[in-house]
Amino acid sequence: MKFNYVYAIIYFVSVIYCLYKLYKRSNDRSLGGGIGESPALDTLMVLILAPFLAFFDIIVTIYNKIKK
Repeated sequence: MKFNYVYAIIYFVSVIYCLYKLYKRSNDRSLGGGIGESPALDTLMVLILAPFLAFFDIIVTIYNKIKK
């Protein structure tokens, strides 16, 4: 079975995007500690759900910009 590289590229771009958003959000909320209260669970969630999270975040961002 031939592996489709398009899906892998989408997955890796989604993971990088979601980890960046997680890091950015954690800097706003934390007091100098790690990423959130449980950095391992947050990172694991991002690795598993990255494509869905990225798609949902982009749709919500577009909706909020149109709404304004």
